[in-house]
Amino acid sequence: MSIEATTAKSWYREPYLWLVILLPFSAVLGGLLTVYIAVTHQDSLVDDNYYQSGLAINKDKDSHLVAKSMRLTGQLVQNNGIFLLHLQSNEQTLQLPKVLQLKLNHPTDEHKDEVIQLLQTSIGYYQADFSKIISGRYYLHLQPIDASWLIQQSIELSPNKPVSIQAT
Repeated sequence: MSIEATTAKSWYREPYLWLVILLPFSAVLGGLLTVYIAVTHQDSLVDDNYYQSGLAINKDKDSHLVAKSMRLTGQLVQNNGIFLLHLQSNEQTLQLPKVLQLKLNHPTDEHKDEVIQLLQTSIGYYQADFSKIISGRYYLHLQPIDASWLIQQSIELSPNKPVSIQAT
């Protein structure tokens, strides 16, 4: 009989041991990274006053219907730091307001949201000086200061390119 001498490998030279150690370690590391990202980058899209925002939906529906009954349409363009709006209606007796509020809400980044006051230069024409160049997809909210009507739609903005807006 021959006795074969077996040499034992050191524990750190076993590949299966490292596989067993690294898989749970990577899961723990991924979990810690997820917690760090969640704590340092809070979600800015959640409305703190969600209940009041939910109640305001019914008021917005009424404002949309008013704008639709007025048959408001227009063209918005940004040209060399100036926003120009031509707003018109099929109603001849309609008095357009002197000041309109234009809110441009970015879909994902609240830091890109803008509120612009448009002043009437002549009947149906509005203008606002604005130093930033805005481009990309935005949600448009156009209404007078008294919020008697509202035009709301998704638009794609780019410099010197007119965007059609319409009450729906």
